[in-house]
Amino acid sequence: VGGSFEDYIIAMTGPSGGPTLQWPDQDALDDVNSNLGDGAAQSMANIVLVSMEIQPKCKTLSVSVGRQKSGIFIQVSNKASDGAVRVREDIAGTIGGAGDAEMTPQTVQAHLARRLVAGSGGRFDVEIVSDGVITTARWQ
Repeated sequence: VGGSFEDYIIAMTGPSGGPTLQWPDQDALDDVNSNLGDGAAQSMANIVLVSMEIQPKCKTLSVSVGRQKSGIFIQVSNKASDGAVRVREDIAGTIGGAGDAEMTPQTVQAHLARRLVAGSGGRFDVEIVSDGVITTARWQ
């Protein structure tokens, strides 16, 4: 999945350059894949895409996966490029809200990601922090 996203970001940002991607090690990815099943890669891809959209001008996207007492998680930390956090509230509200947000052309990806996660028994959390946004999908 990581190589595909790097290619996608290069294609979308061109010579100006996009965010640096940081991926978990293969053992952690394999563990999440074995627990989430066939849709794990698709869910992860959409979680990363929506995390890029929530703060479009980001410097780094750090993806982490694993287990906690409460279950499995996929988390994307999106750090602001210039230190100024600019959150797209429409995206944050769509993935972190009650699911009744209006679908617009700008929120289609967020609706898809939310449905993929919810359809597999998961839920989204969005946390705005001083230097970016943390998007987490959790499954119990």
